[in-house]
Amino acid sequence: GASGKSGALCVASLLRRGLPVVALTRSGEWPPKKIDLNAVGFDGDATSSNPLLTIQACDVKNAESLSTNLSGCRAVVYAASASKKGGNSKEVDGDGVIAAGNACLQQNVGRYVVISSGSTTRPNSLGFKFTEMAVAGIMTQKRRGEVGVRDAYSNQSGSSYTILRPGGLDEPKQNIIQGPSALEITQGDVLAGFVSRADVAEVAVELALSSAPNVKNTACELYYRNKVVPVDKGFKKYLQDGADLDRLYGESYDELFQGIKPNYDYLDA
Repeated sequence: GASGKSGALCVASLLRRGLPVVALTRSGEWPPKKIDLNAVGFDGDATSSNPLLTIQACDVKNAESLSTNLSGCRAVVYAASASKKGGNSKEVDGDGVIAAGNACLQQNVGRYVVISSGSTTRPNSLGFKFTEMAVAGIMTQKRRGEVGVRDAYSNQSGSSYTILRPGGLDEPKQNIIQGPSALEITQGDVLAGFVSRADVAEVAVELALSSAPNVKNTACELYYRNKVVPVDKGFKKYLQDGADLDRLYGESYDELFQGIKPNYDYLDA
């Protein structure tokens, strides 16, 4: 999904760090014309002449294409989602997420990060219902993709995944990196908020690069700490001090991530 709004920023974020990156798009072309890579602080060479950048054509609906293109990768960020040209929600948000995870396992890719969505486990919430109607079946398929990845990795020891569930993508007015000190992470899919794609990209990249054992085979929600709301009205209690929910903050990404629990999906509340 390197040509998408979040995926393009993930590529740019890696290039800003001076790391080699493979940008996989359906067309084999990058960068996308209408996405400002400066949102993540990258203003360098975004063409194939950059020795750190490899641009390849890849269709998530083609398992062989996925396996071939993921060979040799240290980590993979899945940022693709349903679109008119790319495929429907079942093909991209469900089947594609699972197929990419399986390809990672086949190629011994160490880390697999999936950019999903908040409220995927809460079908009765307004967020789930609204998004499900806006893009037919997308939340159901995102959840199916999450479960498929969880199951595929259940008996793996050398590779791991993280499901990142961002809140509402607040852009373009705030499509900048506010950084870890502005963010909150929870686990349970009970709280949400807004967050920019720039911050989502930064966190996805940091999770992909992380070797911390606690971020393995787990799911977490991400949003700005000053814009927190319950996913559903029944979860208002989790906003109160002393609630049985860890709300994670930090001045650095390591500090922000250190309270994440491994092997976690959602809170049965």
